[in-house]
Amino acid sequence: MHNLNFDFFGKVLYNIIAKYNIGKVVIIMSVIESIGIGKFLLYLLAINVIAFLAMGIDKWKAKRGAWRIPEQTLLSLVLLGGGIGGIAGMYTFRHKTKKPRFFIGFPVILIMEIVALVYIIVKY
Repeated sequence: MHNLNFDFFGKVLYNIIAKYNIGKVVIIMSVIESIGIGKFLLYLLAINVIAFLAMGIDKWKAKRGAWRIPEQTLLSLVLLGGGIGGIAGMYTFRHKTKKPRFFIGFPVILIMEIVALVYIIVKY
């Protein structure tokens, strides 16, 4: 069982909601309108593959004591739409699974992105 620091969890959740998702629905709608749904879906596929590979590369580097991919970069990939790839990479490579910022943050971000996409689909 993971030891949760709820002060930390609250800060992570606040940062996700307050700093990163304000206006995200509007941005996604604008992007879809400008590039089309096909290109947007291709983008989502690409960012998820990149997030998955980034988790694997970072784990590989961690085992070898090499320069690592910054945690903020991994979180940014998920915030940019790579939630499924980030979560799949986290559990496939058993990487960052004990850090609340990741094992809670990644799914929360993914759920918020899914809600935003459902909202867009229902509204338009």
